[in-house]
Amino acid sequence: MREIYFFIKKSILLTALLVISSQVYAQFNPLAPSKGFSVVSNQDIEMQAGDIEGGIAAFGTVRLKGTTNLGLNSQGSFIASGDSKPTVLIAEGGLSFESGSGINVLGGGLVKLKTFSGAKLWSLDKRITSFYAFFSSVNPKVQLSTSQTQSNITQDVFDFNGSYATFCDYSVQLSKCTANSGYTSIGANRYQIKITPNVTNVLNITKDNLTGVTELQFSAAVNAATPLVVNVDLKGQTVYNWTVPNFAGASNDYGKYIVWNFYNGRDLNIYGATLLGSIFAPKINVCKFSSSNIEGQVIAQYFTMDGGEIHYQPFSANVNCGQTVPCVTITPAAPLDRTVFPGDIVDLSVNTNATNPPYAMEWV
Repeated sequence: MREIYFFIKKSILLTALLVISSQVYAQFNPLAPSKGFSVVSNQDIEMQAGDIEGGIAAFGTVRLKGTTNLGLNSQGSFIASGDSKPTVLIAEGGLSFESGSGINVLGGGLVKLKTFSGAKLWSLDKRITSFYAFFSSVNPKVQLSTSQTQSNITQDVFDFNGSYATFCDYSVQLSKCTANSGYTSIGANRYQIKITPNVTNVLNITKDNLTGVTELQFSAAVNAATPLVVNVDLKGQTVYNWTVPNFAGASNDYGKYIVWNFYNGRDLNIYGATLLGSIFAPKINVCKFSSSNIEGQVIAQYFTMDGGEIHYQPFSANVNCGQTVPCVTITPAAPLDRTVFPGDIVDLSVNTNATNPPYAMEWV
């Protein structure tokens, strides 16, 4: 039992019992707040080279620094209210026109810019250029594939603050999952990951375990009922260069059921072979330099796309680490049945089976 004090912000009638629920997730899809976007960044997204299936969403600026394609083969699943087509580019902080020819938006996907500062729409040519461009052909530019009005483009359609708070919470929750998987050596720098069917498989490793690995295999298939969570501890290293190994005997479809949770560190640079699974790094700057692909999504603090492709493989499973929601009850420390006014402090006793959970109070 613990005693806590609540500072009352509005008048209430305090009765005998308060019920409190803790935000501990027993089963959840950690990438659900992405709304199906292939890349979500809490800051900027730099588009230097490569192609992305599905869409990208940046709380900051989308920076045009090369030649890239969006909406290749798939435009994703996010359709804003009032639209009939998916949105493939969201830039809450607008566009930055820096170098290269820019972004080609394919498949009729839509663009949403909360601010149009520094940009100019050429409606007939379906192009967005720098405000200072004299012609619609001036590079870099965003080449649209469907007509949009400026009022449609400047719609605010994505809750970045809410999504990122949830991403960070989910990343912490995943990092605390108890490991039930492991790996065995099958040769020089080659390993097989143990997969148990019909449960969430959790593999907890460090950067040292990843470094130098040239091949990974799976003992069984991953799927919606058998997802894999790989928690990677970067052990305080600020910059980690990861050369992705080959995934022998695994189909690209596995990417929908694997999440790589990089829950600490600062910069993650990705090289090497095609990665199966989503990069879940909401507090880390992620740079994709390889000409290979990512079969999954990327959640990052800041993202740079500089080669290869990101294929549309949204994470499609719920993870269950066996955690339970703690039972918490609160009662007044002393008998009380009166109106409590703003500024009053009430002494309450707490019975809980959890240690320091994040409380959300509900009056009943």
